Amino acid sequence: MRIDAQVETILDRIESIRTRLVLMAATQDVQVRLVIVRHFDDDHGEEEAFDVAITEDGKLLEKLPGQHQLLGWYLSDEQLGFLAEIRCAIWADEYA
Repeated sequence: MRIDAQVETILDRIESIRTRLVLMAATQDVQVRLVIVRHFDDDHGEEEAFDVAITEDGKLLEKLPGQHQLLGWYLSDEQLGFLAEIRCAIWADEYA
């Protein structure tokens, strides 16, 4: 599962307690963190797929080795707003 999909799942799960998280995070003794750790060479990870695709104008695109389908991730403005509202820092580590 892509990291952005995992984050979406987490935020969906805590949406129901958002107000309580905002109140808790407003105190000085509470820190909120989203910690993301990814290991690229994990033996149990998803293998790299070597796909080809056709563009809208009929050109053939072949994915180059090293462009793993799970590479890259982003957070939407709504997700960033949610994290900012609960004063959440993001820690992301990636290891090869």
